[in-house]
Order: sequence, then structure tokens, then C-alpha cells
Amino acid sequence: MSTDRERTWQAGPVRVRVTLPPGKQPEPRKAPLTLDRIVDAAMALMKRDGYDRVSMRSLARELDTGPASLYAHVANKDELDQHVVDRISRLLDVPEPDPERWQEQLKQVMRDMRRLYREHPGSARAAMGMIPSMDGGLRAADAMMAIALAGGITPQAAAWFCDICAAFVGAVAYEETVWTTRENSTPAGEGDRPRGRRRAAPGLRGGDGRPVPGPGEIRRGADRGQRGRAVRLRRGDARQRPGGRFGELPLNTPAIRGPGGGRR
Repeated sequence: MSTDRERTWQAGPVRVRVTLPPGKQPEPRKAPLTLDRIVDAAMALMKRDGYDRVSMRSLARELDTGPASLYAHVANKDELDQHVVDRISRLLDVPEPDPERWQEQLKQVMRDMRRLYREHPGSARAAMGMIPSMDGGLRAADAMMAIALAGGITPQAAAWFCDICAAFVGAVAYEETVWTTRENSTPAGEGDRPRGRRRAAPGLRGGDGRPVPGPGEIRRGADRGQRGRAVRLRRGDARQRPGGRFGELPLNTPAIRGPGGGRR
């Protein structure tokens, strides 16, 4: 009669039976280490501890393995970020381009991007300063380009616009996590401060002389952008303008218009 300490297996024609020493139980077999498990664990750590607390060592501890085992699947933290952004991009539902609804489609894609960043804290920080190079990110970028092109936007202006949109939504989502962290870490006795509108820092102005907007204004700017009021496209116009990373597409002018050149 076998007990819970006995193990048997077949080795060719020979049947082997082993009895474990009293008091010892067999250790459960570990699940195989896969790239999906690594990305799942990284996103769970980001959500629980924050992006800055995730390292290859902390991830190895979470998976109950050694860092060397991770390097067989992920070369470094930068590549891990690529996989996280790729996962988020694969969750993004981008519709087939509709020339009659292209503006609303782009705005909905931006809203969905922000929602995914919110659902997976830390992923927006992983996307900062990083150019997606994996299939998910490239698919999402190509799909957004296709929608803009369907609306009659020139390829160069569409490329700039999609780049700006992705950077803007990621920055807004990341800023939200910063403020959430600060709110949750407010020391005792400091939680009764007014929760009114966060305004620009007094006396702080940009190069154009206008006050630098605070976080509240930036978030409202994202909403205005989704309603198509902050940034407009002008079909067939990609005039060279000096200065700035996106000098040919300044954000402080109505440089983007729809088909026919009229404002929307």
C-alpha cells in the first residue's frame, strides 16, 4: 500500500519506487519560467511597489529564481520596458480607418491608451523616453498612422501627430501616478489642505511669456485634445518652422486641420 511519501515512476521496463524520509514532503514543482510570466510579474510589481522599485533582482525574487535565469529571456531593464509597452499595445483596440470618423477614432484611441495606462500603473513610466520596437507597439503606431492618413493628413504631419499623441497621453498618465503617490503618502496632519484646482506656479513662465501650466491644466489640456480643440491638422501643409523638437508642427498654433482646410 503506497503512502503520500512514496513516489513511483516507470523507467523503461523497470518500475521504480522511492520512499521519502519521515517528515519530509516533496517540494511543489515550479512553473517553467517564460517571457509571459516575467512580464506578468513585472507589471504586478509595478502596480504594487511602483516602477522605480522594479529591478532585475526584485523581479527574480518575485519569481523565486535567480537573476541569471531572467537574462535568458530578457537582456536588461530597458528590454523589459519594451515588453511591458508591447503588452499594453497589444491590449489597445485600434479600429479600421474610417475617413468620415477619423478624428473621433483618433480621440478614442487616445482615451483607450490612457485607460490602459491607468489600469496598469507603471506602464506609462516604462513608455517614457522609449521608442517601441516590438510587434505590438509597431502595430498600434501603424494603425494610428492609417487613421490619420484616411483623414487626408499628409504622411509627414501624420507621423509627427501620432508621435506627439503617444508622448502626450503617456506623460499625462504618468503625471497622474505621481500625484496619486503623493496623495497617498501625505503625512498625518497634512491631509486637510484644499483640494481645489492646481494652478501654475506663481511667477513661472515659459519662453513665450505665458504661465507654465500646473498638473490640473495639463490634464484638462488632454481632454481638450481629445475633443479636437487643442491640436488641429491642416491637410497638405507641413511648412518648416524653426525651433523645437516638432518645429514643423507647433502646438501653440492651429497647425492641424481636416480635409478642405477648414477648422473643426
